[in-house]
Amino acid sequence: MLLAVLACQSTPAPTETWAPPYLQAFLCGGAARARWPDAADWSDLQTGTPILLRKPGEIMALAEGARLCLGDGSTLELSPGARITVQEPGAFPLLDVAVQDGEVILSAQKASYRIGTSAISMTLLEVPSRVRVRTNGGTVYVRIEEGAANCRTDDEAITLPTCWEVLKPAGEAAQVGVFCATRTPTPSPTATRPGPTSTGFASPSPSPLPPSPSPTPTRPRGTRVATPSPTPATPTPTPTMTPLPPPPPTQPPPTATSPPPPPTDTPAPPPTDTPERPTPTPERGTPGP
Repeated sequence: MLLAVLACQSTPAPTETWAPPYLQAFLCGGAARARWPDAADWSDLQTGTPILLRKPGEIMALAEGARLCLGDGSTLELSPGARITVQEPGAFPLLDVAVQDGEVILSAQKASYRIGTSAISMTLLEVPSRVRVRTNGGTVYVRIEEGAANCRTDDEAITLPTCWEVLKPAGEAAQVGVFCATRTPTPSPTATRPGPTSTGFASPSPSPLPPSPSPTPTRPRGTRVATPSPTPATPTPTPTMTPLPPPPPTQPPPTATSPPPPPTDTPAPPPTDTPERPTPTPERGTPGP
């Protein structure tokens, strides 16, 4: 009997239901109010309180603006007084946001969002993306600051890359323009090995990849090359000294001595007048002494 009673009891409904990250939101900056279909009045959103965007509703930023953080890291920034409506998710797993008044910036980390107005609807084509949407008096202005989006109007579909914008006045055709220089894709960073410096090879920085050995250079046959130095540093050529010519002889520097004495004029001795004695000439036939 007890088993029959337990079997007839209905399973209680779960108190919480799972929702994909793009439908999970909370106020993470500023101040805002929300109004849901089951409530007649606006209610203030509390910072950090989770909000499930399963049902359609309205969110309006107050005087300081508002910032909504979503479960996948994306954000919605509302200018002061801006108002958006959240549409009920349809067949596609997207959060559909319509800007009713003011300016809204969507910074998306996943391609799970569609944003626009009653005249323009945009689906993200690349992530991360940053899309700015502003509406005022029926005029819609859209700017793609990062990423790319497919923009649909009543008349046509336009693919908008980075730096492209659309101006759609009420009752007129859309005008497409470029507001900045198109940026080229940035290559992903790759691990680099340290290169030689003037003092040898630089110390490798911490990297998850070990440095691969450098290939050994080869040389053609018959070519003599110098044996490489065992050190990894590039050898610096030794300059050749050219001998200089010998310097010219130099005089010894003058010394601080007294000047030599002036020459003395010594008079020559007077001549001596000694009378010469005549030598007698022997006469012929006369013997000499």
